[in-house]
Amino acid sequence: MIENLHASIYDDLTVNEYARMFKVVHGKINMDPLFHGLVQYFRNVIYSANTSIPGSITQIPFMQEVFVLTWRLITLNHYAFDDFTQRKEF
Repeated sequence: MIENLHASIYDDLTVNEYARMFKVVHGKINMDPLFHGLVQYFRNVIYSANTSIPGSITQIPFMQEVFVLTWRLITLNHYAFDDFTQRKEF
């Protein structure tokens, strides 16, 4: 009984509201815009590195945050993992 209480308190302290919201996102209507938005961020890295005119396309300054956001979404939400990994673009 006490161990369950400690586990639930620990879960409440380590998981914030964003993690809780990540877990409830599901369905094609939610995953499609989320996936396409993340793909555009990841394409920015490729496009900014492969331009023929240096500095014509700048890389977004918050790329690490996008990587962490994607990683947390995929690890916390099995619907996102299943949906993203079944796409050809992934």
